[in-house]
Amino acid sequence: AHTQATTSSQISPLQPAWFQCDLQNLRILKAITLDAMGLSHRAIELWNQCIAFTEAKMPPNDEASIVMRVQGALCALHMKDEAQARQHATVALQRHHLMFGGGIRRFRRRFQTEFCLALRPSPVAGSGGSSDNPLTNQNGEAVTPHDFLWPLGSE
Repeated sequence: AHTQATTSSQISPLQPAWFQCDLQNLRILKAITLDAMGLSHRAIELWNQCIAFTEAKMPPNDEASIVMRVQGALCALHMKDEAQARQHATVALQRHHLMFGGGIRRFRRRFQTEFCLALRPSPVAGSGGSSDNPLTNQNGEAVTPHDFLWPLGSE
């Protein structure tokens, strides 16, 4: 018998919830792997699918959707899609503030460990990567991706 891999677009609402959650975990692992390989343009598709899953299948404002949006924002920024990065970053912060309060400071404190993970390769100078065009704040100073997306001074 010929079996075909199930994609997120083929997920039926009739499939058991455990199967859908297994597929979500596989998407997350694949997105992390693609990001680590420097294939952010492919990883962002999976992060967006992960976001769609958490927003459709999880309780409203579930923390998993915040986590997926944080990774989606960082991935989009890594591939220089600032509009998509800012959109994911804004929604993540809004939902976090709704659920836990504390604004940007609490958000950054809770996600500090994730911000420090080396999930994406650092660009090499001269490769056209972000070291050739570093992220800068409003003062023109180089900043980290999380300082760029969630600056402390914007509260």
